[in-house]
Amino acid sequence: MKVNVTGRHISISERLKEYSEKKIVKLEKYFNQVIEFKLVYYSEKMDKTCEVLIYADGVHFHGIEKAGDFYSALDILMDKLEQQVKKFKEKHQLHKGTHLGEVPIVDVHADDDEKMNIVYNEVSSKPSSDAEAYLQLKVDGDYFRVYKNEKGESAVLFGGNGQYKLSVASSDIAEYDFQVVKDSWTNPEIKMDKSSVSVKKMNVSDALNELVSSERWFIPFVNADSGAHNVVYQKGKRVELMMVAEK
Repeated sequence: MKVNVTGRHISISERLKEYSEKKIVKLEKYFNQVIEFKLVYYSEKMDKTCEVLIYADGVHFHGIEKAGDFYSALDILMDKLEQQVKKFKEKHQLHKGTHLGEVPIVDVHADDDEKMNIVYNEVSSKPSSDAEAYLQLKVDGDYFRVYKNEKGESAVLFGGNGQYKLSVASSDIAEYDFQVVKDSWTNPEIKMDKSSVSVKKMNVSDALNELVSSERWFIPFVNADSGAHNVVYQKGKRVELMMVAEK
């Protein structure tokens, strides 16, 4: 079992880290197999926010809570998480072990049985050139592709009908108009001009919310937790998340 406590743009004290670990492991008794407890703390104006993701028994439990301090935010969220886990277990038989492919996500603030199924689509972590990424996009007939470029930076190429954007993330997010000057199946001629940034940094839950609330069928973004590009997209009745495999 892995417990990961981090701060987003803030430093986490050892006291808060130890308090978080002691609180979150109390939920372990409800599961057969816990893969990871993940807690992220960050500030939003005057609020102190705690976000928790639990991956256990093939299910993702997710919750966010705000309060005047991080300890109170975690305490409030823990009560809600425990209630949601109990409700879910009463209605679903959680079998030992994780399921490959489709992973239910249960939001702590959702109604009794409200959940979203998301399929994780991991692509190769082998570095590739921008031209190679474009050629793979053509072969697959897709509108986007996440990859690591030759510098080891996270990148996503997206668009269609000859009009593409390239977003690259290292210390900052840079974006380019990606123009195919001369198309070829072996050596396309590419021209890139820097443009304004449209790809935002956000967590997965915010990206899912934007996908649901907007008329777009895919959202490229930089994952605020990993710093890498992801794409969340609608595929039929399910939602998929494309990311570069860690290994």
